[in-house]
Amino acid sequence: MERRTSVLKKSIWPAVGGIVAAAGIGGFGFFLFMGGWQNGEIALTIVGGLFLLGGVFMFPMSIWSAFNDKRGGYGDCPVCGTAMVADKGDARNLLCHGCATYIDAQTDHLTTITGDRTHHTPYWAAPTPWPDIHVTMSKMVAFSAFDFAQDKLIELMMKKAGNKELGAHWPAGCCVCGKPATRTDTLVMPVTVGGQFRDSKATLIARDIPYCAEHKDGIAFDNVLSFNSRGDHHSFGIKFRSLAYRDKFRELNPWNWAGLPPLKTAKPPAPAGSSPGLAIAPAVTAAPSPSAPAAGRAAPTLWPSLGVLFDIDELGASDDERVFYGYQARLIFMRHFKPRRFGRAYLWHGDTQSTLDGARERRFCIAVTTPWPAGIEMVRAAFAKAADKGLAPPALRFVEHPVDIDFASGAPKPIRREPLPLWLSIDDNHTAVLPAAEREDIDLCERFSWRYRVGS
Repeated sequence: MERRTSVLKKSIWPAVGGIVAAAGIGGFGFFLFMGGWQNGEIALTIVGGLFLLGGVFMFPMSIWSAFNDKRGGYGDCPVCGTAMVADKGDARNLLCHGCATYIDAQTDHLTTITGDRTHHTPYWAAPTPWPDIHVTMSKMVAFSAFDFAQDKLIELMMKKAGNKELGAHWPAGCCVCGKPATRTDTLVMPVTVGGQFRDSKATLIARDIPYCAEHKDGIAFDNVLSFNSRGDHHSFGIKFRSLAYRDKFRELNPWNWAGLPPLKTAKPPAPAGSSPGLAIAPAVTAAPSPSAPAAGRAAPTLWPSLGVLFDIDELGASDDERVFYGYQARLIFMRHFKPRRFGRAYLWHGDTQSTLDGARERRFCIAVTTPWPAGIEMVRAAFAKAADKGLAPPALRFVEHPVDIDFASGAPKPIRREPLPLWLSIDDNHTAVLPAAEREDIDLCERFSWRYRVGS
């Protein structure tokens, strides 16, 4: 799967925020401790002491981190543009509340996570379908008979919310490792749901969770308090041990975070992929509907396509460039493709199906769909003689009909033999039309003197 990146602007304020938080925790603990000590409240003294100790340890560690760790900062989510904060320049597993994507900070940029990551306990969060469950309450320990009686009274006064069924569609394979599932399990979790006026009791149920014979406890319901977007955000979710399985679960169950704005889909996601040992089918980004053939010319009802293949392992001259192999492929393609010689066309790009299925020879494809066979042959001729490093061998360089478009029924219908999302289109004025204002594509258009605009 190709990574998506955005700029991380360095700032001292995330580190300063850690120092201020440590000082606040220590100060709060000191006042609790002194208040409990002076009034003979043992429980308050213990709680205050714990906060005080936490602040004492955190304060010097925060100062040390501010001057010795890679400096963090602020940036926009590379998928949806939500403002993100990274406390360190090498922070990992940052969660965007805007699109529920996990992101890493890498020195001076934010990048989406490719492949799979696993955790020994459920860690990777996804939304649930329950808009009324924003947060669940933990059961407090009673330090006295009065506290115990008060807790029982509150419990009796709680509303009964009954059973809440998850009703999820589960991806194929074990939810931990992706191997073929041999059994299913049910997760039942009683919770106390925090309400505006009073709390309520509910039982959350997830049925038919797929497991192999080797694994169990692959998911859990839990509060999600670790959003790394700017602002105060929290919600409730379902957590997974496998990030790749969690991503596939989100595709089948596109729910929103409770208590937060709907998930953003303004920018098209990167082509989805799979990881070794995890059978996850690629997601196909819906492309804007192509318009009908231009008036005055009898365009065919079936627009053919031709794909140019690139060797993923040969794209880029360094390890950093090879990570962003999709950008390297687009750079080579734009060097040889001339929109001013072309009529209307649609361009697609992404990993080939065989690559997503784990083939040894990994290929990235850029395809051109056009109503005129002469345009197809123009693309073939341009790339047949190209010698750029990263192109597939000449005998294996082209794929026929990867994404044709059928106008036979009047409405355009893409016929996909490869799971390629739309990259851009070329209009009748030979202008590249970008679906979103991606900085990388704008820079490439300007570099190769392509006329371009952003919009449909």
